[in-house]
Amino acid sequence: MDRLAKILSLLPSFFPDHQFIFPLGDLANLAYSVADSPRSFYLLGSMGMTIPVGLGVATASGLRTLVFEGDGGLLMNLGGLASVAKFGPDNLSIVIVDNGAYVSTGCQEVNLSSTQGIEQIARSCGLVNVCTFDTESVENEILDWIGGAGLRLAVLKTQAKKINAPFVPLAPEKMTARFIASCEQGRPLYFDRDG
Repeated sequence: MDRLAKILSLLPSFFPDHQFIFPLGDLANLAYSVADSPRSFYLLGSMGMTIPVGLGVATASGLRTLVFEGDGGLLMNLGGLASVAKFGPDNLSIVIVDNGAYVSTGCQEVNLSSTQGIEQIARSCGLVNVCTFDTESVENEILDWIGGAGLRLAVLKTQAKKINAPFVPLAPEKMTARFIASCEQGRPLYFDRDG
């Protein structure tokens, strides 16, 4: 099991009180295959939207929320970082998986890692607790930092390689219902799920 798969597999036990938001593509498929839970929401077909959705979940539910996004997805919606810096609650953590490529579509280069760097961009948007973990970082070190107090963004450097995991088989309606039910356990939500 590679490091990314190991980190994802540890999420439910390492963060028993967190909600998880995953992007489309290989990262969602891998997360589903190694660590699916009702607390996981997969944005199938919505590239670049995990950060805004995670901000909404963290704000509306008050629950600790951990968002995963790829470097390509981040590039699709850099405005999400500015919104998080302005409105981001202390119960939100973000992990950008930086492999320098659009792996799901054939490993085309993402022109983000080679220019400014994600950590610098996040700081320029106003985020303060930002840390980059290189390919040699240990899983527990990464998870300990992510789970710390306050709004945080971790950049997780990984190798660009195709992930062989089956597609997330959940119908959107079923996934949404189970995720909302997991959010509601013991807490009222501030949004109208029927509207």
